[in-house]
Amino acid sequence: MAKKTFFTIGFELPGDDFEYIPFDSNQSLLDADIILYEVGFGEHYPSETYQGDDQFDHKSSSCLAKSLPHWRSELAAATNAGKLVIVFLAKPLKYFRYTGDVEFSGTGRSRVKTNIVAPVESYSAIPNITLIEPKSGRGVLLTKEASYLKPYWEAFAAYSPFEAFIDGNFNHPLLKTKTGNKIVAAAVQSTGALLFLPPLRYDDDKFVKRDSGKNEEYWTPEALKFGKRLTSTLLSLSTGILSGRIITPPPPWVLDPVYISPEESLFHSKIAEISKKIGKLQQQRTEADEGLNKAGSIRAHALRARQAT
Repeated sequence: MAKKTFFTIGFELPGDDFEYIPFDSNQSLLDADIILYEVGFGEHYPSETYQGDDQFDHKSSSCLAKSLPHWRSELAAATNAGKLVIVFLAKPLKYFRYTGDVEFSGTGRSRVKTNIVAPVESYSAIPNITLIEPKSGRGVLLTKEASYLKPYWEAFAAYSPFEAFIDGNFNHPLLKTKTGNKIVAAAVQSTGALLFLPPLRYDDDKFVKRDSGKNEEYWTPEALKFGKRLTSTLLSLSTGILSGRIITPPPPWVLDPVYISPEESLFHSKIAEISKKIGKLQQQRTEADEGLNKAGSIRAHALRARQAT
């Protein structure tokens, strides 16, 4: 069996099995088999303030304007392409960012330039979630629909405190609070599977060794053992989800065109046509995102040129 490719976006996990993808990357997720995304802003942190609230600087603002819609599009595309996508539900973050627009007031020497800002939310990159509430705790129960998640949860529940309640367009919830019936994990299944799970949290002192002389950090043996257990569990989880859709693989003779009914042929044709349209729409969405970003940069450049004159 070919080795599966794991992508982690914007965060790192111990071991060589996980390929780290920077948050600012334009990497396609179709190159991976299993995608792990932790909600956040990657390596971007607010360094300014706006009316008392935290705000990103111009550089981070520009990066986030590109990265957040990129990952939202890629997460949906990977799910539709038959991948296992896991979104770790970290605490929702909301700051301000520069939009690139400016306004001018007054005339002559009293003319004042104002940079326009707008809120930016970490969950804007996540499809299917319509409501997010920051809450923390550990008291949860697996739902009846989450039997396939049990091995994962038994192995990693101790590392998985929840940080948010969610609601949205799900096939079914996976984890609910013991009281209050609040959803903290859920699943969306289409061609692939999109799982929303509590984030993985480990003891940094136990998992990371620091060499102050070389100014470098290393994963500890305990961390690498954790990583191997995680990859093994995720591979089994991926297979289990697929098995939930296809309980018993059909024998080879079933695939012979002689045994395919006209009705099955019709649905095969429809599925192929729809899949082709999804691919084209995905490409159009990517091109539209690029066009929007380019148009915004041209407008900002024109405004700066106007100001200079």
